[in-house]
Amino acid sequence: MASLTAERITREFAGRTISVTAGADIFAGAMVAVSAGVAVPATSALAPAGVAQETVTSGGVLRIKEGNFGFDNDTTSAVSSTDLGKDVYVKDDHTVTADGAVVSGAATNAVAGKFLGFDDNSQAIVRITV
Repeated sequence: MASLTAERITREFAGRTISVTAGADIFAGAMVAVSAGVAVPATSALAPAGVAQETVTSGGVLRIKEGNFGFDNDTTSAVSSTDLGKDVYVKDDHTVTADGAVVSGAATNAVAGKFLGFDDNSQAIVRITV
């Protein structure tokens, strides 16, 4: 197909929101994985399916959303500007790391998503998609 020769309207999608039953207490803003059909906090062994949109106790229904989010940067193996566009990894439900090696006994750390840069508070902006 040929390149554009005029402007076009390209739709932007902000990310989907899904509802799942919480298998543990999950706090708003946490990276959330789905394991055995229930939502749990993301860990180095469990890749996120999205970010919690509210705080929910075990057994409640939780909305998680895909998109671009700011997370704490690991102090041991920090994400840096040289990681732009690369995969970053889950350290815990609110922290990402540049290191894909073992942190908590997993064979490799789960991929959190693609690193997009830093916000004004030095949080790592990560695109989470399923």
